[in-house]
Amino acid sequence: MGLMDFLGLSKPEPKPEPKPEPKPEPLPIGELIQMITKRAERLDPRQQAETFVSLGGVEKALLNPDNRIIFGRRGTGKTHLLSFVADAARKKGETALFLDLRTMGSGSYLYSDPAVSRSEAASRVLRDFVAAIHSLLLEEVTAPSARHNLPRLSPKLDALASAIREIIVRETVELTNTEAGAARTTVGGEGTGSAAITELKAEAKGKIERERSKDTSVSRVEHGHVRLSVNMGGVHTALADIVQAVGHRIWLLIDEWSTLPEPLQPFLADIIKRSLFPHRMYSVHIAAIEHRSNFRSDDGLVGMELGSDLSADINLDDYLVFDNNPERSITFFKEMLFRHLSTASEGNSPVPSANEFTRTAFTQENSFRELVKACEGVPRDAINIIQIAAIKAEGSAISIPNVRDAAKDWYLRDKAAYLNSTSEAQELLTRIIQKVIGERKARAFLLETSVKNAILERLFDERLLHIAKRSYSAKAAPGIRYRVWKIDYGCYVDLMNTAASPTSFLPQETYNSSTAELVVPEDDFRAIRRAVLNLAEFQSALPMTEKGPAPVGDFGPDFPC
Repeated sequence: MGLMDFLGLSKPEPKPEPKPEPKPEPLPIGELIQMITKRAERLDPRQQAETFVSLGGVEKALLNPDNRIIFGRRGTGKTHLLSFVADAARKKGETALFLDLRTMGSGSYLYSDPAVSRSEAASRVLRDFVAAIHSLLLEEVTAPSARHNLPRLSPKLDALASAIREIIVRETVELTNTEAGAARTTVGGEGTGSAAITELKAEAKGKIERERSKDTSVSRVEHGHVRLSVNMGGVHTALADIVQAVGHRIWLLIDEWSTLPEPLQPFLADIIKRSLFPHRMYSVHIAAIEHRSNFRSDDGLVGMELGSDLSADINLDDYLVFDNNPERSITFFKEMLFRHLSTASEGNSPVPSANEFTRTAFTQENSFRELVKACEGVPRDAINIIQIAAIKAEGSAISIPNVRDAAKDWYLRDKAAYLNSTSEAQELLTRIIQKVIGERKARAFLLETSVKNAILERLFDERLLHIAKRSYSAKAAPGIRYRVWKIDYGCYVDLMNTAASPTSFLPQETYNSSTAELVVPEDDFRAIRRAVLNLAEFQSALPMTEKGPAPVGDFGPDFPC
């Protein structure tokens, strides 16, 4: 031992640095695909931001403070877009309130209670809506990271709460007079007597008592019906005071609009227009399904007008349909699935890029291309199909047959369930498939834009039919605008590699029979032959029922191009 060691002055030997734990091996791609989350609300805000993919500038329009509606069917990414807006607003120091209408309301009006009138149900939904905004604002200003002036905001939030606590009692009062009388008479006597031999003495006493009483009572019976009321003026003033006290823009992002019963939707739209639209520092974005939304009453007195009161220029069903822009669709889904895979792997992805992901997960580029066709522009369908296909691949790369089998399974699990419960929709779709695919070897048809049909729109909502183009015209019929509808991939996947397989997007004069590796061709909107659907003619040819002919369709005569 040296002197320095003896005196305790020597420097201690440095401890060896701990060796970093070895990074775990990344999971196989097939297993990671099964871990992809199908719904955006299942992801936290950070994961939502990481998995967001640009839609060609749509997100820039959403950051515009104008009030607007985002249309899109189930699974098209509406919630993800609203989450993107919320994240962008918070990064700018603004307030974003995310309201999911599925969490709002009660059975007293959501399930059409016959004991509740329409006006009372509307009052309840308005009250619940304002109460939800109050709760979101209260949560926002009291958050630990918030820097709001609570003493200044507190009375203004109280004023908003008071505006929905008013109670109106419509009462009926009944007065009842009741008289109760009673009488009592008492007759009595008492006496004493004594006798002696020398004298006789007697004494008697008597008493008569009469009592009468009369009671009068008045009873008051009230029959009253207590109704909740919303002070529209009070709500408007309170919201104006709140945004002034906050000092910056407040974004109200409303999701799942179409879960509210359609008869009540105009009333909710009306209070939004009256209480929020007049304030320039409020921005309202609403995510809805187009054919399940009703923003204005039939008489036009209640609700909001699309295009005038708010913009309705974003429809997610138009952006990702493969036939509209194949390369854009492929690029989007490639990047979307890769980002979801990276999030599921928690930063330990086995592939470094989207292109590498498709090269590793699929046997060839055409296999991934077939997946994009099969999902018909719906991101949630793409996730479900690729997960089923990965299971069918059994650890190997996904092939075209795997994609087709998976698309068929997903069609039967999710989409065909609606057909099984609605005979009219089943009849219409069956006849369209017979006419378009069976007779014309096509997978799309035309319908005049002026024609409205509830069953056709429902088939669209259920993703059994898709809109390839919302406005299309032909030289042979100038002035008439058509909508190009296409049949869902799952409807004809069984026909692949058979003589009945569709060989063109729209009917053509000539076509080839099945080949060894038939791939459904791309669009050719110029190739239109006999493709106009005439619902009226088809309906008149059907046998009559108690409600008249079934609302289905037929194809008109040849349409020269």
